[in-house]
Amino acid sequence: MPSIAGIDLSDGIKILLGKNQQGVDVPPAWYNSTNLANYLAAHTIAQTETTVNKFLADRLNGDQVRIHIFSTSPLRYICIVANHDVVIPDNWWE
Repeated sequence: MPSIAGIDLSDGIKILLGKNQQGVDVPPAWYNSTNLANYLAAHTIAQTETTVNKFLADRLNGDQVRIHIFSTSPLRYICIVANHDVVIPDNWWE
């Protein structure tokens, strides 16, 4: 499976992936900002973080991804990726 090639936070959380074993580009794992805002309208920040983290993690093999939402209005968030064997601390965004 490809490794993470980058992160694009301009319109949501987009994890840019590399190429598969056949050299074909793998579509990004992406939770766009409209979906994020809509989900937040009916759920808490903690529920939204859990849902988005699971959504993105289900699309990755071998790497970890986490988001943290600072505020909903304006929507502000941050993302981290790490190798599978790295322990991401609970308050990694601090």
